[in-house]
Amino acid sequence: MSGTSSDRSKTLAVWGVMLLVGLALFETALRISPGLISLPFLAKFDPNLRASIAAASGLPTAREYRILSNAERKDKGRDIALFEPNATYLWPADTADREAGALEVQTSDAYGFCNPKGAYEAAPLDVLVLGGSVPSCTGVQPDQTFAAQLGRITGLKTYNMTVGGVGPDDYVEVLRAHGLALKPRMVVMAYAESNDVRDCKLHKAFVTKGEGRTIERPSSAFNPMRYSYALNFLYAGSNAVVKSLRRKTAEDFRFSATVEGKPFAFNIRNGDLDELKLARELLADPAQVEACRPALTEFVALARTNNFLPVVMLVPAAYTAYGATTRFNDPSIAPAMTALHTTQRDWLAKEAATIGYTFIDETGAYTQAINGKPAAFFPSNVHFSAFGQEALAQTHASALTRLLSTP
Repeated sequence: MSGTSSDRSKTLAVWGVMLLVGLALFETALRISPGLISLPFLAKFDPNLRASIAAASGLPTAREYRILSNAERKDKGRDIALFEPNATYLWPADTADREAGALEVQTSDAYGFCNPKGAYEAAPLDVLVLGGSVPSCTGVQPDQTFAAQLGRITGLKTYNMTVGGVGPDDYVEVLRAHGLALKPRMVVMAYAESNDVRDCKLHKAFVTKGEGRTIERPSSAFNPMRYSYALNFLYAGSNAVVKSLRRKTAEDFRFSATVEGKPFAFNIRNGDLDELKLARELLADPAQVEACRPALTEFVALARTNNFLPVVMLVPAAYTAYGATTRFNDPSIAPAMTALHTTQRDWLAKEAATIGYTFIDETGAYTQAINGKPAAFFPSNVHFSAFGQEALAQTHASALTRLLSTP
């Protein structure tokens, strides 16, 4: 028995040495050739190590954000991470999105938002655009966003103040903190049907119950993840594998639509399952759309105090935008996704006069505008492509111009 135990110990020791040698060789290889680390993997690395690797690889190194904090917010919502002025940020894209033209970096202007040079030089503005990642700079250049292309089409002074990962309550706080100083004549809230009700619900849960609060803990100097390329790479790889397995076992939220006369696959990685969850919740209880009433009410209150025209613009998701040509892999979810659009559209139209904003829904015109044209959305992240942003601007230009010219 002792001999067997000794042999086992020796075997484990050999394997341990081989593992350490393997890690050391892998570490050396990654340090010699950091270009082997793809952007999606690099995004999962320890922040300090990520910055040094980015600098060594000639990639954008900005990783710090300015924070609009909970204490600064009138509504006491969650912290909002905003770009620093004149900075460049990594935004990893899937291969399919890159092949469709998606960019992997975002750059901010002198005020920390995604706009081409000269977008804002002096007050007042004609049109200020609020919103989340839809429509924003996700995958496109600053001069290709809805706001920038609206300015080009109409000749109006427009400015993009969208911020990824936030919802209507956050839009209002960004407006209060940064937008009012630009003295806009009109503020357009780009209301995303795909997830804005979800974000309104999350905001309410945060404020009333403290749900979603996180405690930042400094990284220990003894944490090997702060120093090892190999360990971070293995962590990023295992994270990707776990996500892939979860998607494979999750419900199928992939769909296709007719693009340039042929079926075109969207949501190819089966992401955004929270949209499907939200759609089912709204189908079962349409009153949940009321979660966004406080944000819209505050939006209108700011408009009255600061003398701008408040406009709520419904931004359709890809499955809505492509209308009757949309085909879900799982046809049983179609009624819920249709209700996601109609419930919000009808409520926003009904409450416009009561709350005091102007509501615009050009979904039908948008569907016609993208018919027979290149893909208006990226296949994986399902955000607007440059063409999709342009079509969005084209279909809303006349309505927004008319509103500004109305006494």
